[in-house]
Amino acid sequence: MADRDLWYIACPERDCKKKVTAADNGLGYFCEKCQKTYPDCRPIYNFSILVGDLTEAKFMQVFGDAGEAILGMPAADLKAIRDRCGDVGQTQTNYSEPLNEFRQLTKRLEFTPAQFLVRAKVDTYTLGTAESENKVKYTIAKQLPYHVADANQLLLERLAVYARKPCK
Repeated sequence: MADRDLWYIACPERDCKKKVTAADNGLGYFCEKCQKTYPDCRPIYNFSILVGDLTEAKFMQVFGDAGEAILGMPAADLKAIRDRCGDVGQTQTNYSEPLNEFRQLTKRLEFTPAQFLVRAKVDTYTLGTAESENKVKYTIAKQLPYHVADANQLLLERLAVYARKPCK
């Protein structure tokens, strides 16, 4: 399906979203933050998407509820679709239906107009002794409602500003 999952398995505690590891005894998952072992945990979205407009395109990180809004389903439901496929690397005969369901979901999202609230953060990476490089990391915090009529009205208002200004 994909090179990696679109989610990670997280601690089931409400305030904890830390990634869990398989417990040593093989029964459940262990959360290092809570210092507890749980029989079941919850998947949380964590993936990147390419978002573009007329000027440029940027990769943006999607996490948690924003992923649910974009994909239109909880991470647990998407994981269930993948689990019905089984391990695609193994020889299986009946993984094409869930795989097609996943492809249809992602195909539906291509070239779909959307409006996002985006958080930008500058990270500094040290390259050597005196060299460093700044990179901007974009994270989608929330998907906002998108209405074509409202977007067109905003565009018309912006164009009207240019129509009132004399050209030099």
